[in-house]
Amino acid sequence: MRGLRAFVVDAMIATVVVLVAAGLGIAFNLVSSRGIDPFGVYTGYGDTPLPSAEDPHPIPVVGIARPISVADARAVGGALLVDVRSAEEFTAGHIAGALSLPYSIMRMLPEDQGGGYKDEELAPLKAACTVLLYDAGDGSAETTHSQLREQLPVLRVIEGGVDAWKRAGGPWSGAGGGGS
Repeated sequence: MRGLRAFVVDAMIATVVVLVAAGLGIAFNLVSSRGIDPFGVYTGYGDTPLPSAEDPHPIPVVGIARPISVADARAVGGALLVDVRSAEEFTAGHIAGALSLPYSIMRMLPEDQGGGYKDEELAPLKAACTVLLYDAGDGSAETTHSQLREQLPVLRVIEGGVDAWKRAGGPWSGAGGGGS
């Protein structure tokens, strides 16, 4: 019977500790200038659109990647274009002047396990003022962006990838068409 009594006492003490901690957290939140307004209406993050029936998952302004349109990408002077598709896809055709930096799931591993990006691969990216990544529309540019955003200057992902670039008639090297 002693075991049940000890359990009940321990449960009561744990409950009191949780209630006190929750009360302190709520009080701190209410008096903090950075606290969350518990009675406020959610309006999205900055100028990020709210979800709607037409767009249930709008792309946030900040986060993994804030895409740049093809038109804006073409207007950026002196940007380094980086193709994260496979080396084979790059050889078959790529945006004129782009650098190949293939993404692979292996890049997600820690450096001591053979993952990450080598310094010599990142040197041209670090020297550029603006780096624009693109992919084949599979999300690999966004993943690459999330890995490199702390190490590089202005880093953006071209919305729609290589297909959007081709549709817009952007300069192209190799097979597969493009524009000029």
